[in-house]
Amino acid sequence: MTKNYAYDHGWAQEEPDFVTIYQGGESAALRSVFIAAMRHLEETTPMDCEYGRRAIGGLTGAGLLNVEAEGRCPIVRGGHPLAANFLRLTLEKVRDPVLLAGHVTKEAFDEAVTALEDPAVTVVGPMTVAAWGMAGLTQ
Repeated sequence: MTKNYAYDHGWAQEEPDFVTIYQGGESAALRSVFIAAMRHLEETTPMDCEYGRRAIGGLTGAGLLNVEAEGRCPIVRGGHPLAANFLRLTLEKVRDPVLLAGHVTKEAFDEAVTALEDPAVTVVGPMTVAAWGMAGLTQ
C-alpha cells in the first residue's frame, strides 16, 4: 500500500496506519474486529498496518535530511462509502480466517459490520501518513 515518490533532491512516501481505527470510533466491536483483521493481514502478508507513524524514521534512516511527516484521518458516519464499502469489504475479505483463528466472535464481527453501515455510529478511518525529506547534496 506504500506510495513512493522520487524527486530531484528528495523523496516522499505515503503509508497507511490503522492505529486510528484501533483507538477511535464509537463501536468497541468495530475496534476489536479491526485489530484482529489487521493482525491477520500482518501475519499472512508483508503489510505493516502501523508503519505510517514510523515512516519518518524510515526516511531519516535512509539518510534523508529535514524529514517531516503529516497524518490525515477521515472521520465519517456509518453508511458513508468509506465505512460501508471500503472498510466493510476489507473486513469481509478476512472474515473466515479471523473467525477461524478465534480472535473475535461471529457476533462481534457481525456487530462491527453493522456499525459500518449505521449512520448513528462515528467511524474513524485509517490514517494516511505522508512523509518527505531531502537527499543530502554533495559538493
